[in-house]
Amino acid sequence: MKIFAVTILFLGLLGATGTWLALPPSDASAGARPERVALPVRVAVLEPVTSIIRERQLTGVVAAARRTMLAFERSARLNTVMVDEGQSVQAGQVLAVLDQRQLDAQVNEVDAGIQQQKAVLAELIKGPRQELIAATEAERAALAADVELRKATLDRTQSLHERQATSAQALDEVRLAWKAAVASRDAVTKRLDELRAGTRKEQLAAQEAVVIGLKAKAAAVAG
Repeated sequence: MKIFAVTILFLGLLGATGTWLALPPSDASAGARPERVALPVRVAVLEPVTSIIRERQLTGVVAAARRTMLAFERSARLNTVMVDEGQSVQAGQVLAVLDQRQLDAQVNEVDAGIQQQKAVLAELIKGPRQELIAATEAERAALAADVELRKATLDRTQSLHERQATSAQALDEVRLAWKAAVASRDAVTKRLDELRAGTRKEQLAAQEAVVIGLKAKAAAVAG
C-alpha cells in the first residue's frame, strides 16, 4: 500500500511540472528578451578531389644503398690510412698505403734475375769461346785413349777366358768398363760438335723467352 501511494504521488508531481512548463510566457518576460540578430553565412562549393596531401614527420637512419669492400692486389703490412669510413672520395684518390719494403725487395730480386739471364743470352749470342772448344777437344782425346786401353784389356781378358785362365766375372767387369768409357767418349764428342756448330736458334729463342718472362714478372710486381 505504501509503494502504491508513493507511485501515485510521483505521477501527480510529474503531471503538474509538465503543465507548468507548457504554460506560455508572460508579457513582462517576453518584452525583456532582446531581438535576435541574423548571422552572416558563407557558402562553400564542394569539389571532388582525387588525393589528399598530408605532412608527416618520421625518424630513421640514413644507410648507404651499396657497400663495397676494398682490398689491395697483394698482401703487406698497412702503413697509412688516408680516409675515414663514410667520407666522400674522388676517383684516383689514394685511400691507404702499404709498407713498400717487402715489395722493393721483390723488385730487386726480379731485376737481379733479369740481369743474370741477359748475361746468359749475351753469351749464347757470342757463341762458345775457343778456349772452351780446345778444352773439350783435349777431354775427348783423353777419353778416346782410355777407350783404346780398355779395349786392349778386354781383348786380353777375352783370350784368357777362352783358355779358362780367368773367370767369367772378371771378363764381364772388363767389358762393362770398356762400354762405360765408350759412352763417356761419345758424350764429349757430341758436346764438342755442338760447340763447333755454335749456339742454335732454339737455344737463343728459349733464353730470350726467359728474359721476357722475367721482365713481365717485374712489371707485375712493380704494379
